[in-house]
This record gives sequence, C-alpha cells and structure tokens, in this order.
Amino acid sequence: MFELHKPLRGTPLWAGRARAALLLVLLVALLPFTFAQAFDSGRLLEQCLRLEAGGDFESARQSCLNALELEPGNNTTVLALARLELQLGLTGSAENRLLQLRGRGAGAEPQILLAGIAIDRNDLARASGYLDDAERELAAAPDAALAARLSEQRGRLSERRGELQDALGHYRRAAASEPLEAGYYLAGARLLLQLGLPEAAAEELQQYRTVSGQRGDAALHALRGQALWAAGELRAAAAEYEAAYVLRAGRDAEAQAQDLRNLAAIYYGLGEIRDGNAVLSDSLGRGNLVQLFAGNALLWLLLLVALAAVHLVNESRIPQHRSAQPVDGPLQWSIGKVYSVLFTALLVAVLAVALWSALAAGNYLAFLTPLQADATKAVFLISFSIVAAAGSIISVRRHGWNAAERLLGEGGQIVPGVLWGLLLLVIAVVWQRFVPAGLLNPAWHLELSRLSGLTVAALVVLPFSELYFRAFALPAFEKRYSGNMAVFLAAALYALVLGTPVLLSLVIGVLLGLGFLRSSSGLYVISAQLVLQLGMVLLQIVSPGLVPPAG
Repeated sequence: MFELHKPLRGTPLWAGRARAALLLVLLVALLPFTFAQAFDSGRLLEQCLRLEAGGDFESARQSCLNALELEPGNNTTVLALARLELQLGLTGSAENRLLQLRGRGAGAEPQILLAGIAIDRNDLARASGYLDDAERELAAAPDAALAARLSEQRGRLSERRGELQDALGHYRRAAASEPLEAGYYLAGARLLLQLGLPEAAAEELQQYRTVSGQRGDAALHALRGQALWAAGELRAAAAEYEAAYVLRAGRDAEAQAQDLRNLAAIYYGLGEIRDGNAVLSDSLGRGNLVQLFAGNALLWLLLLVALAAVHLVNESRIPQHRSAQPVDGPLQWSIGKVYSVLFTALLVAVLAVALWSALAAGNYLAFLTPLQADATKAVFLISFSIVAAAGSIISVRRHGWNAAERLLGEGGQIVPGVLWGLLLLVIAVVWQRFVPAGLLNPAWHLELSRLSGLTVAALVVLPFSELYFRAFALPAFEKRYSGNMAVFLAAALYALVLGTPVLLSLVIGVLLGLGFLRSSSGLYVISAQLVLQLGMVLLQIVSPGLVPPAG
C-alpha cells in the first residue's frame, strides 16, 4: 500500500504545512483583485456599448480597448470593437478582429460584418460565402435583428450584381423583421428611386412612419423630399427638406447646405424667385462650397481651362504675317466657323431644355430635378446633335464642298468603324467596372438602368454629332495647328458637351479622333459611336451588374 501525504524525507512536517497555508493566504488575497478586474471589464464594456448606441464611436472604442486589456478573450468586446472600427473607417483592423471571431465560432454577426466589407470591395463571391455561413448560424440560433441585417446585406449584394428587384425584396424582408429600423426603409426607397419609381419611394418611407408612429430623422425627410421632388410634388418636397434642415440643427453643415440648395432649386422650379434667392443665399454661408466643384465638375472646369490654354499657346506660335495663298476650288472652313456652329447648337439645345421643362415637366428647373434631370439631358443631347450635324452640313456646302463626300466619306469604312466601336465599348466597360467611382469614374452621361423613349432616342441620335466633332471640327483644327492638337481639341469639346464622365469621354474622344485621321470618314466614327452607345445599353439589359448604375 502507498502512503498518502507522506512528507519528503528530510522535510519537517511543519514546513510543508506552512507552505500550504501561505499559498492559501495568497489565493484569498488575490480573489478580490480578480473579481474587481472582471467587474471593471464588464463596466467598461457596458460603457462602450452605451457610447456606441449614442453615436460617440471614438470614445466607445477607447472604452472597448480598455475592457479588452483587462479581459483579452471576451468575444463581445472584440465584436463591439470591430463594429466601432468599421464606423471609424478602420476597416483593416476591424476585419482582422472579425476573422478571429469567425475562427472561434462567435455566431452570425461577424459573418454579416465581413460580408459588408467584402461587398464594399466588390468581392461578391466571398460576400456570398460569408452570408451563407451567417444564415446557417442563424438557423441554429435565431435572432430577428441579425436576420434583418442579413437580409440587408443580401440586398446590397443583389444590388451590386444588378439584380434590383431581388435587392428590393431583401430590403423589404429586413424591414418586415425589424419594422422600427428606418435604415431598411431608406435602402428600399433609394432603390425604388433608382428604378425610376419616385411615388413608390415616397410611399415606402411613409410606410415606416405608419408602422413606427415616428416622422423619422433628417435623412428620411431629405430622401422623401427627393422622391416627392422627382414625382413633381414640389410643395410637399419643400416641406420635407425644410424639416430635414431643422432636424440637422447645425450638426452637419454640409448636409444642411445641400438641403438648402435643393430647397432653392424647388422654389425656383415653382417660379418663386424671391424665396429661392433667400434660401440660396443662406446655403452659401453653410458647408464647404469647394465640394460643389469636386469630382466630375472639377475635371470639367479643368478641361475647359485646358481647352482655352491650348488655343492661346498654339495661336501665339503661329506667325502673325503670312501671305495669303490663292486657292482653287472649295475653301477650308475656319476655327471661327467651328465655334459658331458649336454655340448655335448649344443655344438651341438650352432653349429646347427650357421649353421641355416648362411644358412637359411643369418645372422650370427640371434639369436639377432627380429623374427628370436624365430626361432633360436626353433632350439636350438630341437637340445639340441634330443642330450641330445640320450646321456642319450647311457650312461645308457654303464653302463649296459636297457635304456627303466631305463629311461622310466612303461607305466601306462602316465595318472598320464597327470594330473600332467594339474596342471603345471594351474600354468603357473596363473603366466603369474597375476604376473606383468618384473623381475618375462618375456616372455615364445617360442613366442606362431605367431606359425611356427619350433616353433611347438620345443614344441613337448622339452618334450623328460625330459629323461635327470629328468630320467638321477636327479638319479645321488640324489645318490651323497640328494633328495631335486637333485630336485633343475635338475630344475636349466632345467631353465638355457630354458633361460626364469627363475623363473617360476625353479618352474616347481622342480614340475617335485618331480613327478619323486614319480613315478620313465620318461614317467610320458614326458607326463606332453607335456601337459604343447601343453596346452599353445591350450590356445593361443582358448583364445589369456589368456596368455600375449612376449615383
């Protein structure tokens, strides 16, 4: 038999008992410290969650970091910290924390947040995998709030894929799961606006008010104002924007300035000039006015300056005294004639937009109105293209040329033009697909996700403006300057008239100019432009997610 608790040989019995007693005393002494540490960690976590709910994300993050130092393995703290870092734009750190939680099997929320990050990066396959994992987690442990967030992320995923009806269904399921969460109704309303259904968008937001019994925050008022504005209900829209402005209460100066600018446009659209002036004057004192000229507008202004600078520099290099050479036969038209046709076409197009706005839209500033702005842009492009092409033909005839031969060229250039247009189409799709949206990649010049009769007519008529931009303007520039300068100047005019996307339009204009120099055929560039425009429409119909929607 073994002897239990037998002291080691040579060790007195009292010494072993003393060591055991000392160890017991140390354990008893450390217990209060351990409990205090756990208590402090829990209190800091509670403070973190309270600050997060109040929107003070920076202070909440600091509380969570302090709690994590005291209790490093707390999944709830790590998850809250990841949420806060996402709010603060610290995506890399948040993603690392969420991946750790995913490895620990911390439930559905980390998967949902990781899916949101993947959608922002356009990694749609990975996002779908995360959402599938989250759905399996929720099947094992149901949670209505997380189910609603899962539906919201599925809506975002479908929206990125161009599956807009599916996205709307997901947003509405999210709202049904959490009917008091305004964000799900906002997502659905924005999508309905994108689909060209402003009345339905306004009703979507009104449904939130009916279910919740609340009017909603400033964002809801502003979006409903936008929907009513697009639907032509200007008075009701003005009331919503006024409420949004009051609710912001100085917390977001730029958003307040945007509300006031929209309100001013509505008043002007109603013909109430005095009220519009007052509101616009107030908006100028709020927000950052530089943002009005950021992005595509800034590029447009820079291109306009560059156009003027190229003309001035090249004119300064031309000798002032040159003997006139007698010319037999037809004469080359001048740069002055090019700009004369341009300004005439622009003036007629602006008048056409004004008439359409007053008579068809009942809104004097329809070109600033959501949804209606796209229709006015189509009216502008149709009018400009027709007048510019007609003006080019008339000028060429007056200078003694056969307009068909001089501007159109040989019919055999149509097939090469189609091939050149396919190249332009590939460039446009790659640009819009892979260049991040913003300064370098704003929306296409017409909204392709909601085609109307005016939009289709504009896309068909626009290629005939190539008779002006390439067949008429480019030879005059080339005669005065050089081939490269001529190509740039014609491309710059083309990009300025289209308005957006400026940089991509400039690239396309340069390629069309090079094609014209090689072929000397208007049919070549008309067919290339037609393939580009109708190709974009076809791709939008066949594969809606291939080309990102405007806005």
